[in-house]
Amino acid sequence: IIGFFRSRGIFNSTSIESVVNQAMYRSRYNVVKMMILISLLFCVSWMPYFVLLLIE
Repeated sequence: IIGFFRSRGIFNSTSIESVVNQAMYRSRYNVVKMMILISLLFCVSWMPYFVLLLIE
């Protein structure tokens, strides 16, 4: 049974490492995407205030 799983790559450490690396990459990508979105929303929400300050 163990030989069957190893031949399928289930107990293969490299496949587990690659899955973990892909998950870490996806989570980091999502964090960066969320930070960019929050920064853009912050800038857009404060832009009218600063435009009014510049006009006056």
